[in-house]
Amino acid sequence: MGALAEMERELIVECTLAGLSAAREEGRSGGRPKKMTPENVAYARRLLENGATRQQVADVIGVSLTSIYRHVPIERNIVIRTLRITLLSDSGYALTGYEY
Repeated sequence: MGALAEMERELIVECTLAGLSAAREEGRSGGRPKKMTPENVAYARRLLENGATRQQVADVIGVSLTSIYRHVPIERNIVIRTLRITLLSDSGYALTGYEY
C-alpha cells in the first residue's frame, strides 16, 4: 500500500513540474502580482515631496505603510560637523568653533 502511495506522489510531482515548465515557456510566471510597480514608486515619491505623509501615500496607492517604507526609503541629509582647532604658539590650542 505504501509503495502505491509513493508512486502516486512521484507522478503528481512530475505532472506539476511539467505544468510549471510549460507555463514558463509560454511566458507566464507564478506568484502574486506586485502592487508597487515602478510607476507607483515614482508616484509615491512625488506625493511625499509635495508634503503628504507616508500613511496618506499608503492609503492613496492602496498598500500598507510597511510597503511604503520598503520601497521609498527615508532619505536623510547628513550634515557633518567638524571641530576647527587653531594652534597657538606656546600656549597650546584654542577652539574656534564648528564648521559645517
